[in-house]
Amino acid sequence: MQTFTFYADAGHGWLAVPRALLSDLGIADEISEYSRQRLDHVYLEEDCDLRTFTRAMGAAGREFKTLETYSPGDSFVRALPSYQMEN
Repeated sequence: MQTFTFYADAGHGWLAVPRALLSDLGIADEISEYSRQRLDHVYLEEDCDLRTFTRAMGAAGREFKTLETYSPGDSFVRALPSYQMEN
């Protein structure tokens, strides 16, 4: 079972997942610009993109768990660039 970190602050949350996993699940083109990216990780925004990921993981028969990290101020994720699918 894979473990992913969920980064949250008072206003929002994002699940950090490897970019390659989105491609493996066939959902890289379904992730919105509201998610963020840095190097080989994508930070899936909690409202829509995280649900897309959860459904895809379930359809693939892959279980996962999350560890939450809470920031009392703005999370560093807010400053990251918006997600763009790699070509």
